[in-house]
Amino acid sequence: IYTTIAAMIGAIIAFLIGRHLSRNWVRQKIAKYPKFQLLNVAIKKDNWKIVALTRLSPIFPFNLLNYAFGVTDVCIRDYITGSFAMIPATIMYTYIGSLATDLTTIGDNFNGTPQLIQWFMRICGLGATIFLFVYLKQWSDKVFHQSLSNLESKK
Repeated sequence: IYTTIAAMIGAIIAFLIGRHLSRNWVRQKIAKYPKFQLLNVAIKKDNWKIVALTRLSPIFPFNLLNYAFGVTDVCIRDYITGSFAMIPATIMYTYIGSLATDLTTIGDNFNGTPQLIQWFMRICGLGATIFLFVYLKQWSDKVFHQSLSNLESKK
């Protein structure tokens, strides 16, 4: 919960920095690249959905996205709404981190079967988390590329 709250606060601050400090300069630099303008049109059309889809995909680095969305026409409300899609990745990374901590104590207090059952449940939980994350990533990539293809065909 703390990680999610901190990630959201950091994302909003970076968005606001992108929006108020660097928006005009960046827009001048990318004005000559039609792909970026097409992306801005897609974001303007499906605001929070595009934010959510990019949040679900680990291909897009969150730190860069925070500033980049500040440069686009997405409003802060839709940005925050779409940013809740960071939660699955946050859960997965936090879970993997907790398992790594548990691995350091694997030999301590070995009591037989109960600890084996705990590890089995942890590994199953990790597998389910990774499966969900991979599924969401593939789905978001598919929807994102379809959205861009639809915009390019209309252009």
